Amino acid sequence: MLAENRVVSVLFLVGRLPTMEFSEDLVKDLQSLLGKMIDIAEGDFGGTTRQITVDDKGLAAIFVFGLPGYRQSCHATQCLLAALRVLPHLPEYRRSVDVRAGIASGWCYCGIIGNPQVRCEYTVMGDAVNTAARLAGKSFDLGLPMLCTENVAADIRKEFKGSVKLTRAGSLKLKGKSEEIDVFAPDGPRLDVEPNLLSRAGPFIGRQSELQLGLEFASGCRGCPRVLFIHGPSGIGKTELLKQICNPDRAGVCRGMDSVLIDGTLHDELEAYQKIAMKLQQLEQNSSEREGARMAKLEILDSQDSAGCNLQASACQLNGKEEHAGRETLASSGLAAEYEEMISTGLRRHDVLVVVDGAQHVDQRVLELLVKTVSHDSPEDNTGHSKSRVILASAKPMRHVLLGTNMEPESDTPSCRKSWTLELKPFGKEAIAKLAQELLLCNGLSESFLDWIAEQSCGVPLHLWELCYWLTANLFIQIDGDGFASLRSGVDKILQFAPALVKVVRGRIDQLSQNMGIVLRCAAVLGTSFNVRLLFLLLPPGTAGSKEELFDTLALLDVANFVQPTQLREIWQFKSPIYQEVAYNCILHEKKRKLHWKAAEHIQAMLNQAEADHQVACGTSVRDRSNMEEELLSHISEGMKLSHSIQDQNRIVDYKRFECASASINQIAHFNTDRGLVLRAWKLQNSFNETVAGIESANIHWLPEAKFIANEATLRLLSRISQADSNFLGNDQSALIQHLMNQNDNLLKDLLRRNRTGETIVHEEDIISDQTADKELVSLLVRAKTTRCHAEFSLSNVVEDRTYNSFVEWLKIVGTPEASFTLAACTCVLSIISMRFLDAFDTASKILSSEAHVGKKLQPTHLFGFRLECVVPVTRYIAKLMQGDLEPVELRQAMQSALQNAPKCDQGTCRALCRAFEGAAGPQIHLIHEWESWECLESVNTTFEWSAAAHFGNMLAKAQRALSCCKCAKTGEINARTVQEGLSAWQCLTCRAVRESLNTPLKLELFTVTRNCIFEGCRVMFEMPQDKVKCSWCPSDTACTTHMKHMEDTVYCLSRCLSAYSSDKLKYRRQQLFPLGHEYAKAMLTWFKLWLRDTGSATPSTESTWRAANKQPDGGYVDVFNRLLDIQGTCLTSSDIPELMTACMPATVALVRLLNGEGIPNATCGSKKGIGFTRGGIQLSLLVRLTPVGLSEQEGLPDVRVEVGSHEAKQIGIRHLDHVLSLLSKQGKPLCIHAIDGPHDLGGSFMAWETVWLRKLLIEQMNFRRFQSSG
Repeated sequence: MLAENRVVSVLFLVGRLPTMEFSEDLVKDLQSLLGKMIDIAEGDFGGTTRQITVDDKGLAAIFVFGLPGYRQSCHATQCLLAALRVLPHLPEYRRSVDVRAGIASGWCYCGIIGNPQVRCEYTVMGDAVNTAARLAGKSFDLGLPMLCTENVAADIRKEFKGSVKLTRAGSLKLKGKSEEIDVFAPDGPRLDVEPNLLSRAGPFIGRQSELQLGLEFASGCRGCPRVLFIHGPSGIGKTELLKQICNPDRAGVCRGMDSVLIDGTLHDELEAYQKIAMKLQQLEQNSSEREGARMAKLEILDSQDSAGCNLQASACQLNGKEEHAGRETLASSGLAAEYEEMISTGLRRHDVLVVVDGAQHVDQRVLELLVKTVSHDSPEDNTGHSKSRVILASAKPMRHVLLGTNMEPESDTPSCRKSWTLELKPFGKEAIAKLAQELLLCNGLSESFLDWIAEQSCGVPLHLWELCYWLTANLFIQIDGDGFASLRSGVDKILQFAPALVKVVRGRIDQLSQNMGIVLRCAAVLGTSFNVRLLFLLLPPGTAGSKEELFDTLALLDVANFVQPTQLREIWQFKSPIYQEVAYNCILHEKKRKLHWKAAEHIQAMLNQAEADHQVACGTSVRDRSNMEEELLSHISEGMKLSHSIQDQNRIVDYKRFECASASINQIAHFNTDRGLVLRAWKLQNSFNETVAGIESANIHWLPEAKFIANEATLRLLSRISQADSNFLGNDQSALIQHLMNQNDNLLKDLLRRNRTGETIVHEEDIISDQTADKELVSLLVRAKTTRCHAEFSLSNVVEDRTYNSFVEWLKIVGTPEASFTLAACTCVLSIISMRFLDAFDTASKILSSEAHVGKKLQPTHLFGFRLECVVPVTRYIAKLMQGDLEPVELRQAMQSALQNAPKCDQGTCRALCRAFEGAAGPQIHLIHEWESWECLESVNTTFEWSAAAHFGNMLAKAQRALSCCKCAKTGEINARTVQEGLSAWQCLTCRAVRESLNTPLKLELFTVTRNCIFEGCRVMFEMPQDKVKCSWCPSDTACTTHMKHMEDTVYCLSRCLSAYSSDKLKYRRQQLFPLGHEYAKAMLTWFKLWLRDTGSATPSTESTWRAANKQPDGGYVDVFNRLLDIQGTCLTSSDIPELMTACMPATVALVRLLNGEGIPNATCGSKKGIGFTRGGIQLSLLVRLTPVGLSEQEGLPDVRVEVGSHEAKQIGIRHLDHVLSLLSKQGKPLCIHAIDGPHDLGGSFMAWETVWLRKLLIEQMNFRRFQSSG
């Protein structure tokens, strides 16, 4: 028979009815109210319903807390919290019943009354029940909602620190009591207190010497150092010691001290900076103008960060620099740099104590900044040393890590050291006895009991607390009349097997109510700190109906000493990592795996929603999104590690989960990369790859494919990064790419062997050509091939012939439409990069004419930064343009139509590629105006590889505007100052454009700058065709100094371009793009220097060329002519003339102008021999072909020597121009030269218009000379 005397707490609710008639509404209200009372008392606070009666006298409800099986540490607390939760519901039922409450604690008989065989019931009888009932009745007289006894108030004061304040309501004489008793009631304003705001008030016992040392350090007494390292295992009391040191209410040396407490488990790098900066700003009474400006910048950047702005962009605005989006680290952002400067200065100027709890979780950069700032004297500081101090608390020693191997040796005298190290050791017997007395509410412990509890707890405060709870909950202790606690008799054998700390905690978790246990376990899956919103989504249906109910459950777990709230309402944390670890290990293996995958799905859904709304995660900041991404990676990694194979169905589900996880990581990596957060993207992708690579299980049949997919995605991302920054990861970057390539090959071979069992050798071509092959496997092989090609290009910056040929061969034999289009798109990209324009046009035309491109989802989606769906029509347009079709209208319209459906970033990338080729084909192309201006790219997000194109275009546009401003708009006259400013600005901006062009993936923009520089030099030397493109800053009567100034600037900028071709970043020795165009640029640079020499200009940059040229009888012009002639011949002998627009046509125009005697200063008009050059008495004559190479009907004709400017030279020049013009077309048709009146008739190509114009000029000169001769 169950019967015992035990201490319990009783909640007695009494209700008075306004009428004796039990109407239907009254009954409904009573049923509703009693239902809520029972749910709150039993479901939320673990009480037991003893009795409920409703009669003509009113309502009575008795709830008892602390009966056997009770699950809480303090039943008085639970009883009071239940009453406080019930009271807010009473006003809505006041029309039917007026309810008051009484609470009392004490010894009661708890057991069965009656005959078990006939009729019996479990009852609770005793003074506590009677006292609670009479206090409820007295509440009506005092007009209070609730009264409780003094012993209940004492328990509440020990349990809480003012969260629930009970005040004395007076003394009452109760029936059955010989004396008056003091009664207490909660404060009125505190009646609506939220349970989640409650926190336990643990007594601070022991550690007095450590506390005194900490207080002396914090106050700077006795010449103590500036850094204090505290370390000790979990549960040893580090956090409580730090709270006592920073307690502003503690009397002592630290009163009035300014301190900042940072929790390493909650605050990331930037948040730690912000907390310290806010404290320093409060101390700035008279902020200087510089500090005020810095704080204004920080506020702007913080507001942008909260709105989801890129930290890299914020840094650019702060520093006033126009940097392209590149490598992202917090160290590279101007925001962090400003915080670091402010913190470093402020900590030296002010007396601040910075306390970091959980320092092992804080970014080491923050810790190094704090230690370095307070440890080292600064000559710039007038005080000579820092006034601030730093306390770092961690689970393991960190002194050696932060101070390095050269730190000062330990000294016996603390004051002789620059830092103190305090190790928190386990409690001794005296401290254990004091803490146990407080926890057990006794006056002392027996000697045997003290020895036992000291041995079992090992002096760890957390373990001691759990042991005391375990002993109390299981009734293993007894307290005598003098208040001394001892072990009950008969429990010796049980206590021989006292559980360890983990088992004690697990036992407490098992005793929680069902909902509380589920919430605690799901929270443990999310980590030591967790988001309530995500936890709510993770809970099984029915666990918590709303977030408020979840907060109530968390409040109960707070009272049970498992979790606690933080300063952020949505963020809670476990009170000790041990609790999180034990709760996590209480979950079954399969359940843990499912919870991790479920959490990953919900986090990914949040990120997707934020990205769809063009915001950063759900209105949070960039670093909040970063935290979500790291949580996603953590859950995916844990889910992968816990994956197993039991049934075929489970294998399929797990593989689908992996596919979704891999896609999520790839999506996040692309999202961050395209916004310049490259380091974050790389860390996430690489961590995911390492996690998957580290899984070893023969039961997971899809594991080889998973490893290959993860490795291939990592290689593809690193190739993208390397394409824009070849030194992103330092000197080991190339080796890492090569390692990933080798790993990819090995994984692919292993995968093929598993898919084709029984075959010793598997050829990729066999699978590709097999129309019945698995489409997923074919797609995987194609993706692997494109990724390897991209990686090879990132290493060598060249498309090998074998690589290109292998793509062509695969394209011929591929058996699936999806793979066919992917291979065709990749082949088009490779054809453009390797200048196989004819092949590119044929491949693009074939694939677009087939059905392979309709509605296909391609993998991979990008190559070299281009979306494959867009690159095919773009390639066809570029190939036609570079083959000499000056106005491919239909192709351009088809390309524009294809780009309209593409994302904005991919539209910007394709437009940048087109502009690059158009700019390479000739300066000032009018097609650029049909797109948008170059500045438009700044408002369109391009992919990471092409993000620098926007800045390059901006520089180029500004350079052209600088020249256009040289002419005075009002008077039309030249203003010398305006001209000089415009020319200087052009030179500066052009040089910046050269630097920006080196950041683009294919470096095409560098050739665009080169062509523009050549164009500017030609405008100085030659008469140019009249067109709006021609700037009017330099009319015929302008002083020669202006000519020479602009030519000198042109020579300087063109030299910068050519030197950039040979830089390490460009790797020009293996670069395939426009090699003959490069030779043409070098020949023109030599010509420009010769022109400066013969006009009398003398600059150091041209002296070496002059000295070499002066050794030649012809002054160097013959060498320039021969080089131009060789360039023309090499172009024309190629099969598809890949450099028709970039080298052949401009070289032909240049050599014809030289034949005509243009660009040769001091030339004089001769007789019938034409224009001659009379420098040093030598007349210039050139050996030239009668017709260009490749004109079949004139093959075999000998070369002839002609004098420049002669009638014969003009005739030969016209033949050369005619041949080049015959290679051009317009909309696929040959040019009608006689119908051309300007660039508008040539698709906007100024280069082609100059060719036609020069031909007409030569004919006019010949006709004029013939007219003079006949006259």
